[in-house]
Amino acid sequence: MKASLLKVQKGNPRTITDEAMEKLQESIERDPQFMALRPLVVDEDNVVIGGNQRLKAIKKLGYKEIPDEWVVRAEDLTEEQNSSQNKMEQNSTEDPSGVP
Repeated sequence: MKASLLKVQKGNPRTITDEAMEKLQESIERDPQFMALRPLVVDEDNVVIGGNQRLKAIKKLGYKEIPDEWVVRAEDLTEEQNSSQNKMEQNSTEDPSGVP
């Protein structure tokens, strides 16, 4: 999948420090298999509803194409469900892979 087709969710309040972004980028480069275990979740318009910081890191790393298994499409969700998923992602703790 072309990374350029994926869009960060506008208004996503979650931010991470530059240091955390560097660690995230290092984690993706070191252990890319974790991206398949915890993929980006996108809606039918390719807007990320789970994994906005990972998408930013992927783009900063210069990925033009990413493996299809790094992306899961969540179609037919209501706006409320999308919002709930996004809040859950924001409140989740960093997993052992270092991939927020």
